[in-house]
Amino acid sequence: MVIKDLPRPSPLCFPLLVERLQASTLTSESLAEQVRKMTVWAESEV
Repeated sequence: MVIKDLPRPSPLCFPLLVERLQASTLTSESLAEQVRKMTVWAESEV
């Protein structure tokens, strides 16, 4: 087994990040808007 630190979350981590956003909503943005921003950020890093 090889463990590596990744510069950004992997695609398999995306559902876990969305779940975390749902649980810790401290913003007036909707969950959909937060997910859209996270998706744009992840795609721009590629």
